[in-house]
Amino acid sequence: YRKAIKINPGSPAASFGLGSAYLAIGRNKEAIIWLKKALELDPGLAVAHNNLAAAYYYLKEYALAVKHSDQASKSGYPASPELQALLKPYRK
Repeated sequence: YRKAIKINPGSPAASFGLGSAYLAIGRNKEAIIWLKKALELDPGLAVAHNNLAAAYYYLKEYALAVKHSDQASKSGYPASPELQALLKPYRK
């Protein structure tokens, strides 16, 4: 993904891919940086909101996790039942 970003820094898919890769290996702070970049490039990328919700959850930033989970749902991304269950205690 880094090579793709170097070739095309305006690619939301490349930024999303790198952010998701970081999320998968538990590097949540780096994941957030790249997932937010993907959303800057493509505000309609609902799956990026979903992955941001997971990253923020793992960092115990629950309000931001709920916010991004809700944004993903509002954008039509099917909510992960597992993530929704984890976030339930943090919803107002």
